[in-house]
Amino acid sequence: QAIFASVGTPGYDTMSNQHVAKTIDYINNNYKEQLTLDVLAANVNLNKYYLQKLFRKNMGISPNEYLIRTRIHHAKELLSTTDYPISTIASEVGIDNIGHFINQFKTIELMTPRMYRKFWRMS
Repeated sequence: QAIFASVGTPGYDTMSNQHVAKTIDYINNNYKEQLTLDVLAANVNLNKYYLQKLFRKNMGISPNEYLIRTRIHHAKELLSTTDYPISTIASEVGIDNIGHFINQFKTIELMTPRMYRKFWRMS
C-alpha cells in the first residue's frame, strides 16, 4: 500500500514521473530490505543525486524519508493487528536496531510504538 496516492506535479516530464513511480513501487515492494540511495538509483538507471532531486521535486520528500514513512506505516499495521514484540516488528519492517526504530517511529507518530499499540487498543 502506497503512502502517497499520486506521483507528480503538473509541468514535470513523464520520464521523471516514471522514474519516481518506479522508485516508489520498488520501495513499496522491498521496504524490508536494506535499501540505499545507490540501490534505488541503480534500479532506475539514474545517478543517485539526480534521482534524489527528481524524487524530492515530485514528492516533496527524499527517497529515504519515503522509505522511513513506508516502514512506519507497515509497523503501525503490525502493532495494531498482532502481539509481536516491538523488536520483531522493527525487524519485520527492515530496521535491525530497536533504538533506531523507536526513534524513527516517535519522530513520525509523536509517540513510541508501545504507546501507539496501547492507544490503538483502547480505541
